[in-house]
Amino acid sequence: MQLGDLEKKIQKFLVIFSYAVLALALLNALLALILGTSATEEYLSIVKSLQLMILMTLTLITLPANAGMFFRSLTFTATFDYVDTDPYLDKWLALDPTTPESPNFEAIGLQSVYFLHNMGMFVVALPGYVLAVLLSYLLRWSSCVNC
Repeated sequence: MQLGDLEKKIQKFLVIFSYAVLALALLNALLALILGTSATEEYLSIVKSLQLMILMTLTLITLPANAGMFFRSLTFTATFDYVDTDPYLDKWLALDPTTPESPNFEAIGLQSVYFLHNMGMFVVALPGYVLAVLLSYLLRWSSCVNC
């Protein structure tokens, strides 16, 4: 992709913007913990809105490069893709490399047709969540048995 000076500045701004959104989300979570409030519904609605915005770009319209960079930074934020899981998935699942379905997929950072590649860090977080729920039920059940 050929970018001019203005586009490179916009790209740097979008990277800083995505880290600022992450910092604000972490600060909000920390304040919620300190104040003893729950912001789960607010977080979920924010993430759902970001994911909906990202998926709307997959329609068959041509995205300008600036819009592609903006939506790529939103994809980074909405999927919590802070650690690259693709090499591990390729190694463990023996998946063949694929190409994006369309230029719009590539513009927003969805480089593969495999669902696991596009999930980002949720590949790691989802099994951890399931294990935490199972452990919670086991601990609750064991405490009721001793009643």
